[in-house]
Amino acid sequence: MPVRKASGARVFEATVNQSSILEMRVTATASDSTVARMIRLVTEAHAARAPSERFSAWFGQRYTIAVLAGSALILGTLLWLGREWNDALYRAAVVLVAASPCAIVISVPAAILSALSAAARGGVLFKGGAALETFGAVTQFAFDKTGTLTTGRAEVMAVVSPGMSEDDFLRLLAGLEAHSEHSIAAAIRRVAEGRGLSPLSVVRCCRPSQ
Repeated sequence: MPVRKASGARVFEATVNQSSILEMRVTATASDSTVARMIRLVTEAHAARAPSERFSAWFGQRYTIAVLAGSALILGTLLWLGREWNDALYRAAVVLVAASPCAIVISVPAAILSALSAAARGGVLFKGGAALETFGAVTQFAFDKTGTLTTGRAEVMAVVSPGMSEDDFLRLLAGLEAHSEHSIAAAIRRVAEGRGLSPLSVVRCCRPSQ
């Protein structure tokens, strides 16, 4: 709903002025804007590593050493058993390629970055991979955000007409609110237009002075 602003009050980015003339003073730079903060959050989210990503990096380092050592051991064992150099080297290389840690190390970061990017394109920001992993265990949600889950626009939900039909009542209300810029007045006019009702002509009159 509209919020009345007095002298000295703060107005925010994306504020919609309905009917007044405003004189404003800029008190923050573009780098402090909401959009700039959102960009920083996305950048920090890409840089922040989830627990599974940290474990993947920790495990990948040790697994790489183990694979290299294992391949060298296989090469030495085959040579000791009398295999030719080319055959032993080929078999050791096959083990090295088959047990390569690349897929293990890159799988978690790639999945997290893909999820963060897809969510950001849809307007959802996660503060890092850790928050994304926590999101997987969430079972209940509570929302309070006008403009994201709702339109932020007043609507007529029901009409109670005192002693007349709803259409006649709406025509009268639309006539009364014909020149008003209030959001409730706009909602009344919209519902009347949606029903194809033309506003009644309303004339202002005054009581004669005595």
